[in-house]
Amino acid sequence: MEHSLSSFSFEKNKSGKVEGFTIADTGLPNAGVRKNIRLQAQKKINVPVKIMESYPGKYQFNPGPVFEIVLENNTLYGQVGKDRKELVPFAKHKFFARDLDASIIFNLDAKGKVISLTKIQNSEMEAKKL
Repeated sequence: MEHSLSSFSFEKNKSGKVEGFTIADTGLPNAGVRKNIRLQAQKKINVPVKIMESYPGKYQFNPGPVFEIVLENNTLYGQVGKDRKELVPFAKHKFFARDLDASIIFNLDAKGKVISLTKIQNSEMEAKKL
């Protein structure tokens, strides 16, 4: 991949059909296997602003950075430092990041209070609400 420390290579079978790939960068390589399934894009839904008002705040990954959720003009944003992405709802407490392959799930306690979030991006990481 141009101007990066990452490489992306396809693995083909004897007949030349792509059956997998490997992404290598400065960390451990990631491999994938071809599956014949049809992917469906998540569809945006409307979540009442009253519900979204419970999400903003700072969330701490352990180990890791503080992740901030901001609500502006009835739109949620997730950010770490100056990197900010719009969060688009696809279920009541589930959002996907616009322009990034990541999902955020807000976790609630028995009383319905947001206590943490789970970020799904290659793996799952939980961040406690501060």
